[in-house]
Amino acid sequence: MITETLNIPKFEVVNSEAISSVLKEQESWVCWKAGEINEKGKFPKYPVHHELKYKINAHDPKNHLNFSLALDSLSDRYFDGVGFVLKDEYIVFNDYPMFIIGVDIDNGSNLNASQIDDLWEELGRPYSELSPSRLGRRMFCLSREPINNRNQNGLEMYYSGRFLTVTGWDAKGAMADCTEAIKRVHERWFPAKQVSQKSAKSNASLFPPEETPRKIAWVMEMLSHINADCSYEIYRNVIWAIESTDWKCTEMIQRQWSMGAPDRFTEDGLTIIKASFDRRNGGITLGTLVHYAKLAGYQSVKNNKPNLEVSK
Repeated sequence: MITETLNIPKFEVVNSEAISSVLKEQESWVCWKAGEINEKGKFPKYPVHHELKYKINAHDPKNHLNFSLALDSLSDRYFDGVGFVLKDEYIVFNDYPMFIIGVDIDNGSNLNASQIDDLWEELGRPYSELSPSRLGRRMFCLSREPINNRNQNGLEMYYSGRFLTVTGWDAKGAMADCTEAIKRVHERWFPAKQVSQKSAKSNASLFPPEETPRKIAWVMEMLSHINADCSYEIYRNVIWAIESTDWKCTEMIQRQWSMGAPDRFTEDGLTIIKASFDRRNGGITLGTLVHYAKLAGYQSVKNNKPNLEVSK
């Protein structure tokens, strides 16, 4: 059970034997430590170096451990658990390439125990366990196709760019192909936002440039002028501006810039802000990023940037 000292939770040991062997076979593990519990009973989970105990970037491959090393590190009770890093990579399962999908059901999702059991059945009885708080449920399954990372109304689904805590508590099920079922659930939980023809036409001049190495370098250059340790409003708007590109590398760019303020960055915060972006109003575009970069001293080179209308 969780005990609290100075408002920081402590946890039971990981039930390593119950954890899916498919997860344990991957060199995708990190150790983590809990932060303080907030007024809603939530607490951040910081990936920490398994020897030197400083906060790390969980998505840097040099920080990834095999399961045995991560588990052995827990003998030092400084750590609160282990986490599995979801990557934009496939694994080979029964001779087929598969992506590992993480499904997180928060206690704020309003799904009751019966509905969660129904979901587990719908997904083909994948590997499932309790979250560290014991208030949520997590499931891991396999898909032949990647999905869009989403977090909304206490329901989360990821295939990359995220580390999820793994406990082995109250574990059941097994990793299996849930491609069609996970697509149905994703569409049901996170329906696509419709953009009207009128809105699309009025915002045509704000559509982002093509994803090319040159344009990515241009965005990174502007971000290098903006301090990630900024106000929430600026941070949110910068994340949204990057999100507006629809580039495949948006999350990598957002995370890399965010890690300029490692003490403030959390996976949950980034995911929630990304999910809240609504392109239908056309208010935040790459022009917003140009605006903030210029305020911070960036001087654009005319030939390196597309013709963008600046949105403040």
